[in-house]
Amino acid sequence: MYNAILNSKFIATRQERLPFINYDSETREYISASTEYLAVGVGIPAYSCLDAPGTT
Repeated sequence: MYNAILNSKFIATRQERLPFINYDSETREYISASTEYLAVGVGIPAYSCLDAPGTT
């Protein structure tokens, strides 16, 4: 269960591990998924997002 709370700027207001989707910075191509620990006051990792890629 993921209990981290992110504010409107995606900064953690509660510490927890969250699942992230990682992508290439130039092509924006999906690379991998990972679970990262976010401490209070820390934002999401660079070139990552919280939403899984869609299927077409």
